[in-house]
This record gives sequence, structure tokens and C-alpha cells, in this order.
Amino acid sequence: MDQWSWKPSIKLSDTISDSELGTSPLHQLPLHVLEEIMYYLQEKELLGKHLKWVITSQLDELLLTSCNEVQIREYLKHAAIQCPCLKSVEFQRDRGNILDIETSILQFFPKFQQLEKLEIAYTSVGDNSLEVFGTYCKYLRELDVSHCPAVTDAGIQRLCGDAYHSGKDSGRIDYMWDNGKCKCIQILRVKGTSVTKKGIQIALQNLPSLRVLRHELVVEVLSNIHQLALESNLPVIPKYSLIEIAVASPYTQGSLGLALLLCPSIINVKIKGISNFLDSDLLELLSVASLCHLHISACPEVTFYDGVIPLLKANGNLLESLKLKHFCGVDFHSIFELCPNLNLLLIYHCVCYEIPVEEQDSSVRWKRINVEHPIVTKLEVLRLTFSFVDSESLLLLLSLPSLRGLEIAHCFELTDVLLERAALLHDFHNLEELEVAFCDSLTKKGIDLLMSDKNSIKEITLQFNHNNPELLTAENINEWKEKSEQKNWQLELHFFCD
Repeated sequence: MDQWSWKPSIKLSDTISDSELGTSPLHQLPLHVLEEIMYYLQEKELLGKHLKWVITSQLDELLLTSCNEVQIREYLKHAAIQCPCLKSVEFQRDRGNILDIETSILQFFPKFQQLEKLEIAYTSVGDNSLEVFGTYCKYLRELDVSHCPAVTDAGIQRLCGDAYHSGKDSGRIDYMWDNGKCKCIQILRVKGTSVTKKGIQIALQNLPSLRVLRHELVVEVLSNIHQLALESNLPVIPKYSLIEIAVASPYTQGSLGLALLLCPSIINVKIKGISNFLDSDLLELLSVASLCHLHISACPEVTFYDGVIPLLKANGNLLESLKLKHFCGVDFHSIFELCPNLNLLLIYHCVCYEIPVEEQDSSVRWKRINVEHPIVTKLEVLRLTFSFVDSESLLLLLSLPSLRGLEIAHCFELTDVLLERAALLHDFHNLEELEVAFCDSLTKKGIDLLMSDKNSIKEITLQFNHNNPELLTAENINEWKEKSEQKNWQLELHFFCD
């Protein structure tokens, strides 16, 4: 691409000059190949420089994730002519920088009337942008304007709301009818904006297909709607099609239960950073009939045995993913016995250990379910970071033959001996991705066990402190790379030393 020259094409628009619009050598490539090239350029941080070659008439997905304001304007100009039937556009997601693009992009979006997905988080877009989307992008299914401070309730109204009164002019009442056409949105992310409870209500009332609504106040709004319906003696309490609900501060005790009664299709629940969230609040999830994904983080008053375990007893059979952060006394035997269909398990900043089986006395609070050899056959992804795990529990985790992705970080208990014991059981024959970071008890011998024809590992990432020279040396790295080349393995090796 560095060798190609930009050849001006026939002038197609008064707004785009010959020098800005050119022909690409890639224009005859199949769509899936173009998309692979675009993702490769993004991975190699070359997207901003070479994206113009990929924007051809058949493209239906456009990544602008590593472009500055000038490049974004240039590429949107190009896309407005070359591929107005775009289905998906994704802008830069830089949490440390609000990208100032609203004035540069508004004139182009009326061209993209087939757009279905738009990710434009961490940018300067505001209510004017949402009005444009609501006027021209009636097929929009997914919109992400997270952390766009200029987005307010008025923007939500213009995006999806019904016609509203705009004031009087010469004695006549005028209404706005041209915007608010985005009635088919299924995923709306407005977390970190200036949207209030009013805007959340507008979205709930005007988006009948809404399945995911991400904002800090969703639970409070749903709870208030339920309470108002009860106080007004409504014959029918409204129901919503949400499949995901997130509980965050500010939180009023008891509001989760009221919110859940309005959302019978919930399958995914996230609970994060709530100091006054109790075990009793967590147990409101017992009413969720199809709970498949559960994420609980930094709730100091929720306990593993009085909160999580009763919930797993009731709903664990359906659970596919479980994420626990900042818990003490996590017992993997209980998790595996109660959640046989787990596909993903994430344990972060937890204390996990084998709890002795006590006498069969109901007054004993710390009683572990007695399971000698729990079998979990579907767990494919395990992430264990910043956690204390006793050696037997860690061996239990490593012994799961179904693992495809394994990440272990800051775990002193991970040793060569444990890896060897696990390898003797199943040779990690399904493992494809492995990441080990700052596990200082591990040496070259442990990694050598994984450099084998018996497994399917495609990517290994190692991170270690500089004071652990036994593992991360130039000689070791070269030896592993040479072996991989000699064996013709499709293996990527990544090494980092702090």
C-alpha cells in the first residue's frame, strides 16, 4: 500500500474533489477479504494511514477506530459516495480522550440510511447528532453513545420519541414529526452521558424491541415505574423485553426485585460496586427463570456462602458464565457441582480455598458441599487473576479437559509440579490460548510441558518480573521459537518483562 498512488476518479459530487476521491486496487476483492484487511490494518495500527484503499462500493462495515478528526472527515466523505449502504460504523474508543467530531460528521450521516449499527462512544456527539440519526437512520438496531457528555434526554427524544410540541407560532401549535424514527433499536448504550431518568423512560416507552439498555439508572427507573403502576392501580403492569440488567450505584434496597418483575426475559445480570447491596438483594434473582450470565463485583456486604451459593442452588444449572470479583471463601467444588454447564469462569481479587467438610449440623455456617470429584465438561474459558487459591483447588481448575482459553495472573501457587500433574491427566489437548502473568513460582520447566504436539495451543503470552530470570531469558525465548518453527506449529509467542 505504501507503493500505491492515489489516482483521482471521475468527479461524482460537488462536495468531493477529484483529489479526495480515487480508485482502489482492492475494489474487486470479496467483502470478507476486505473486512479481514481492515481488521489487520487496525491490529497493526495502520488503519488511519491506509483505510482509503479498503473503502470500496461493496463494503458494509467501516472501522474508524484509530483515526483522528481530519481522517474521519476524509473517510466519511469517501464512504458517503463509495458505499452509502454501510450497515455498521465504529468510531474511536479512547477512554482518555473525547474525540471532537460532531461538526465534521453530521453532513454525511443522511447518506447512510441503511445503517444498523453505530458505535460512537467517547466522542463529542450530542443531541444534534441523535436528531440526525433519528431522522435518517430508521433501520438502526444498535447505538453506542457511552461517555458522550453532550447527549441528553432531548437527544433520546429526537432519536426515538414520538412527535412532540415545539411551541406556538402565530397562534398555531407546531409539532416535530420528522425525527424519532429509530423505533427498532435493540441495543442502546448511554452510560456516562447526561441522560437522566426521564431519558431512560423515553427509551423504554418508545423502543418495543429494546433488549439491552446500559445506564446507571435503569434499575431505579424500572422500580419507579413498577411502584407508580401499583399506586395507580393499573390493571396491567407494563413489561419490557430487556434481556440484560446492570445494578450500580446509586441503589435503593429492594429496587432490583421490583425491576425484575417488569423484565421476564432477563438472562444476563451485572452487579457492580454497591456498598449497601445485601445478600437478600442478591436473592431477588431467584425469581429469574432463565439466568445464564452472572457478574458480581465489589459488593462488600454480599457473601459467597449466604448470597451466591443459595442462588447457584436454584439457578446454577442454567448458568453459562460466572464472574466473581472481590469475594472471600470462594469454593470451586461447590461452583462446579451446582453449575455443570458453565462455559466461562472469571475469578478476580478473590480468596479461594478448600473449606473442610464440617459435621452435618445445620447451625454450622461454613459448610462446603461434599463433592469428591466434580465434573465440568463445558468450561472453555478460565481467568484467574490477583487471587489466592490453594494448590488443590488450583489443580482442580487445571484438570478441566475442556479448557480452550486459560489466563492466570499474579498466582504464586502456580508451579511446575501442578502443571505437570494436570498435563498427565489430559495433556491440555483442547487448550488454544494461554496467558500467564507474574506467576513467580513457575519456571522454564513448566512452559516446556506445554511446548508439545499433544495440545492445540495457538497463542502463548508470558509476562514476568525482571527478577525472575530463570524463566524469561533470551536463550529460553529463542529455544521455544526455534522449536515452534521446527515443528511447524501455528503458534504465536508473546513475551513481556516488567
